[in-house]
Amino acid sequence: MRSDGKSPATIKDVARLAGVSRSTVSNVIRGSSTVADDLRERVMAVIAETNYRPDARARALRERTTGMIALITADTGNPFYASLGLGVEEAATLGEPLMIVANSHCDPAAELALCDSLISRRVDGVIVGDLSSNAGFPSILADNGIPVVLAGCGVSTDPRIGAVDTDDEQAMQLIIDHLFALGHRTVCFAGPVDQRAAADRRRLAARTAAASRGIVLQEDRPDGATALICHNDLIAIDNLDALERAGWLVPDDVAVVGFDDTPLAAHRRISLTSVRCDAVALGRIAATQIFTAIAERRHATERQLLECELVVRGTTGPTRPGRPSLGAGWNPVHVLDTALERTPH
Repeated sequence: MRSDGKSPATIKDVARLAGVSRSTVSNVIRGSSTVADDLRERVMAVIAETNYRPDARARALRERTTGMIALITADTGNPFYASLGLGVEEAATLGEPLMIVANSHCDPAAELALCDSLISRRVDGVIVGDLSSNAGFPSILADNGIPVVLAGCGVSTDPRIGAVDTDDEQAMQLIIDHLFALGHRTVCFAGPVDQRAAADRRRLAARTAAASRGIVLQEDRPDGATALICHNDLIAIDNLDALERAGWLVPDDVAVVGFDDTPLAAHRRISLTSVRCDAVALGRIAATQIFTAIAERRHATERQLLECELVVRGTTGPTRPGRPSLGAGWNPVHVLDTALERTPH
């Protein structure tokens, strides 16, 4: 019973008021592309007017689904994953689905535990925002008939696993070309302390790009570096803080580049040069792949690569002769600092 004393509207009511069949209303709710735009608008107007809410339980029984999908992230404190989740929500149809967000920290044991839990809850599909190196849980999910899409963390060797990803090779080439033009010849890659697939790919992409320009890439140590390339914006911001506390000037002494171009990067106080990756688009595309696979009762096998853009701000500048390079009075542990293991303040 509604608060105004009237009985809740049914799909039959919506169909009658819109002058269409119940199957048309159902197709509109499911986001089917087979419905003409004028009919879709008419049905949506009636739904809004009557405050109709689909019966998720009845639909689940009818379609043998649970109406739940999962988004597995590495760190929910990272704004990138919040944007990824927003993209998933944007792709969702009216009232569907319920999204479960789980944080794995790219820990293999945690990943397997989450995998077991999602299988037992019979989720309809899983979007993976990052995973540990050589993780096998996506294939276990696929073995149990659950569509899986990797979003921003590479491509699986399992053909049953879909993917939408950023072009890290292109992105790292943009970074290296930018630093080379500014005179930097020795740079350091600052990666996360855990072993995640995305870090492996970006590290390899940085090696390839650096070699193309004859730049020396230091990994896991900053000796002689005049620039830091960071795996993501959170690591870059941590390094900006640590550099400032140690008395280094950015970009006068050292240049810093982030990755993902999260909203914090554009703040005037931070002004971080960063690679712009459209996390909302990644989430939207991944979700569309998942929803299509669920509707067609198959695996999500599509794979798509998105280009990136380098947004140049205030943390990169030309090298200055006579300035000390990193390694002189700099503790390398800060270079690998992450949002999960911050330097004590």
